[in-house]
Amino acid sequence: MKQKKIILTGALVLALCLCLTACAGKRDSLGVISNQETGVKLTLGMTREEVEAALSPEENAERPEEACQLWTTNYGKGEDGVQVAYDWEADTVVQLAFGKDQTHWVLDDVVPLGAAQKEIEKHYGAPTFLNQEGNPSLTYNYNVDGVQTDGSDTDMILSFMLDKEENLNYLVVLREAG
Repeated sequence: MKQKKIILTGALVLALCLCLTACAGKRDSLGVISNQETGVKLTLGMTREEVEAALSPEENAERPEEACQLWTTNYGKGEDGVQVAYDWEADTVVQLAFGKDQTHWVLDDVVPLGAAQKEIEKHYGAPTFLNQEGNPSLTYNYNVDGVQTDGSDTDMILSFMLDKEENLNYLVVLREAG
């Protein structure tokens, strides 16, 4: 009986270890930008119709007649402004960006404009790429499973541009072309 308990306990510990190993490094809500004032959430892959159901374009947001890789439009004004780029063929979001005075937006409900580099690294870990020349920037690459990569097998990129004081000044979330 005692040996069965030891075997059962060992099996449970092994199952727990395998589960934790499988989940290590995976991010559940990655690359979601949300407006703290309105509650609007935007993600890569949304259709233009989904975005426009939540936001009003700053100007007439019409898909260009001539084929191109992507097209960009602005939504909202001032603190609520955000830039969205769409894949021309699929008409889905491939890039989201905010910065400067667009202070109502946050990334993954934790990273607002003005966040210090240390805060970003606390939440996302060491960047895939770090540029210290001029104004620093941090780049994080993730595969389709939300696991950070070394730059290969990349599906999504989070790019944080910092000011001279190393605080977030501009953010881009984009789908890797491929």
